[in-house]
Amino acid sequence: MIRVLVVDDEPIAAEAHADYLTRLDGFELAGIAHSARQSQAQIARAQARSEPVDLILLDITLPDASGLELARALRAARVPIDFIAITAIRQMDTAQAALGVGAVRSGANPHGLLFAGADGLPIDPDTESKRWPRALADLNVTDKHVRLHDLRHTTIDLLYEAGVPEDVIMEIAGQSTRSVTRGYKSRGNQKRLTEGMLQLSALIQESG
Repeated sequence: MIRVLVVDDEPIAAEAHADYLTRLDGFELAGIAHSARQSQAQIARAQARSEPVDLILLDITLPDASGLELARALRAARVPIDFIAITAIRQMDTAQAALGVGAVRSGANPHGLLFAGADGLPIDPDTESKRWPRALADLNVTDKHVRLHDLRHTTIDLLYEAGVPEDVIMEIAGQSTRSVTRGYKSRGNQKRLTEGMLQLSALIQESG
């Protein structure tokens, strides 16, 4: 079995990668990390247990260091780990840099998925992103902070509001588990954020 550590600072994306991984024969989830520091700690603990990580599914953009910096640090320490670099950044220099430090593969689509239209012809994954500015202009939307990605959250909210069963929402959104779908639900996220800020406020008041 190939033991894989999923490294992504976005919890929803990390969970989706992990869920996909657990359905592949020959692979075992070694853990999930959301930063370079967490990654190094988990790798060290795995080695101490004689259950080393064999492969890292590595996001390039991490909060405390880039994925490339993490890969270089592991190479410098001679840790025998391969990695697959994943990122929304499609610049050639990023891909070449990832391959230069030993990435098995570098790309924005780690699952080998092919987007196709009803006629079966492949669709460029960037197509909708390229159309988005024109769609905003057609609707006279001038707020530059409105993102294409936000439509997924809004759609899921509306489906919940309409009383659509959660398993159906999960299928419409193309997500692998209900927990991932719930994570995209804005109200649920807002509740967790509010609770977190209240805990932080209480801690500050206690220490003051």
